[in-house]
Amino acid sequence: TSDEELNRILDTAIYTLKLNLQNGYIWDGIKRDRLVWCGDLHQEILNSIYLFCDNSNVTNSLSFLREETPATEWMNTIPSYSAWWVINFCDYCRLTGNRTYFEENKSYAKEILEHFDACVDADGTMHLGSGSLAFFLDWPTKGTEDAVIGTAAIILLAAKMYLQKEENASCRSLIQKLSVYLDKECVTKQARAFQIFAGRKAIGEELFLEKGGAAGFSTFMAYYILKADAMAGGTNMLSIIKEYFGAMISRGATTFWEDFNMDWLLGSGRIDELPKEGEKDIHGDYGAFCYEGFRHSLCHGWASGVLAFFIEHIIGLEIHNGGEQYEVHPNTCGIDEIYAKIPSAKILNTNFFISLNH
Repeated sequence: TSDEELNRILDTAIYTLKLNLQNGYIWDGIKRDRLVWCGDLHQEILNSIYLFCDNSNVTNSLSFLREETPATEWMNTIPSYSAWWVINFCDYCRLTGNRTYFEENKSYAKEILEHFDACVDADGTMHLGSGSLAFFLDWPTKGTEDAVIGTAAIILLAAKMYLQKEENASCRSLIQKLSVYLDKECVTKQARAFQIFAGRKAIGEELFLEKGGAAGFSTFMAYYILKADAMAGGTNMLSIIKEYFGAMISRGATTFWEDFNMDWLLGSGRIDELPKEGEKDIHGDYGAFCYEGFRHSLCHGWASGVLAFFIEHIIGLEIHNGGEQYEVHPNTCGIDEIYAKIPSAKILNTNFFISLNH
């Protein structure tokens, strides 16, 4: 693009993702986890396909999770991650048009949805277990009512996405029972974003999502908050991207981190310099939950979603069936020029080009 600050952010997102594509899998947290985490995969799958078209890193990861997890057990021991498997599966098939993979795996997706349906009462009450991650949207909302709302929205989104692929009674049942969560009040931007994805009316929600700029963002949820903001007609997405992701770069980041809170900027130094006297160590002094202090990963694939957001909502590209159908609805946010080259499985079996002039 003609915006060099944005170019650096996008390059950093790409580099972050590429470092996590190893040995034929997508490993979220290359310097620590080296595991295939199903919820974390979604943005990584989108970016992998936008950058490299259909590739085995994606199918290997999805198939590995399927083979390791019976449909009546929770993916990575987290209920919402089983719903994420269905979302990942549907988006992969939409973007690549891989009908063979869909046919091979659709019965597993159906079994997951049937299991969820059996765990939800007619009034929407969910019985997903008693563990601390029974309701999991992301770490900052863990243990809150927003985690319950977010979990319901993720399951509801999975049901709606699969129903677009194929008729399914469990999907219709889940949609009827879980839609009650769309109007529940929440306090976090990420929970509201997932309500919007699952069917809450978006118009007017930009006031909630843009309040305080990048305040309340996390690297995992930035893509989803920005996407919901775009769906609501927001106008400040580019400035928020620069505020949030640019802040990490300003502190020496060459890859994006497992988490980042704007409050960490106050009194902190760079990660590529020893802390000066009286300065906070932005790596060792921060982090929470399972990523406290130096356990906090500074190269995390789920933090690369700004690239997918840029492609989907600034370029405005929407791909269906591997590119047999696609739409482009740009919202350039004031960028003077954008040039994009995005691979697609079906358009002349080669790359197609989009050149936008503001």
